Amino acid sequence: MNLDNQKRELLISLQEYLVRFMGGLKEIVLLFQQGEEQKSLEQMLDIIEGLAWISEAISLTQELYVTKLDIGRINEFLNQLNFALENSDTVQIADIIEYEIIPIVTEWNEVINFINE
Repeated sequence: MNLDNQKRELLISLQEYLVRFMGGLKEIVLLFQQGEEQKSLEQMLDIIEGLAWISEAISLTQELYVTKLDIGRINEFLNQLNFALENSDTVQIADIIEYEIIPIVTEWNEVINFINE
């Protein structure tokens, strides 16, 4: 399998993963809002690992996109998220995910899905 085919397969995996990941982001925000702090904090590691994988996959497939995706934008919010986690500020954690991370991931999803249309 050549490199282009591998990148296309990674792109397909990324598209499929983003759909599930978006659902997970919305679920964790809901859990925080419902006061399910322990359950939501347990899922934060999955969110952080997921963002790392998505960022890596985007950087490996960047030349396939019409629009350049700035994966560095997410780092600022990950730093804010880390600070909120250290301070156990669950309201801020939920807000960062809902108002900062979800819009970025939604934008990435739209750009990536545009490729196969």
